[in-house]
Amino acid sequence: MSDLFLQMALDCIQFAYAARHVQDYTDFCKRQLGAGTAYYDRIRIKDQLIDEGFIRLDGNTLRLGMAQGVEWLERGLADGEPEAWELCDLYPKRKLKFDPDDTSARELGLAGELYVIERLKERVPKGFQDRIIHVSLEDDSAGYDIRTPSVNGAEDEVLLEVKTSSRVGPSFRLFLSRNEVETGLRNANWYLVLVTACQGKFEIAGSVKMSAIADLLPQDSSDEATWMSLKLVLQLDNLMAGLPQD
Repeated sequence: MSDLFLQMALDCIQFAYAARHVQDYTDFCKRQLGAGTAYYDRIRIKDQLIDEGFIRLDGNTLRLGMAQGVEWLERGLADGEPEAWELCDLYPKRKLKFDPDDTSARELGLAGELYVIERLKERVPKGFQDRIIHVSLEDDSAGYDIRTPSVNGAEDEVLLEVKTSSRVGPSFRLFLSRNEVETGLRNANWYLVLVTACQGKFEIAGSVKMSAIADLLPQDSSDEATWMSLKLVLQLDNLMAGLPQD
């Protein structure tokens, strides 16, 4: 879906967020000029958003409906389109029928891992690059995605769990499984590597050891009630810059 569609959808949803009269939106559409921003294009998008449940008509007032993961929105999130993220952020959590951060992570996971491997090849001597192993392609239960030689000694290894998001901002939202957490706690050479992807451009946002974020982890309430996965929000300013220096 085009950037222009996302912008026009966002314009309409902002009217619904503010609970504006439908005539206000109609007047707004008539004032827009330029190729692809014609009045009837915007009215068609408004009708599509109503059909898909994103907005609803309350008499003559536009109001937020329920945001759901349709193809055009999921693609915008995965591509790191700012309008797609802003659109989702307008909806209270109770009105979100899907998790935008989870959708972004699923779409981008493999691409982020491949990007990290390319960056590793830039710093691991050629004679040792065959020891950069993309573990998650063969075993998704290892608790990490990549095994690589350490930059401090070719005989040492570092374990990297890569998380990728197309959400741009000062914080990074990610999901960790219990297996990933326990693997990180057991192994001092385990690192979480965070990658951002915005409009096709990847960048390593930072890295962190599990021990550094252990205070954020949940605790089981009993033997009968145990957690299996969690969502974390990490502040990028608190991370080590780039790849681990081990």
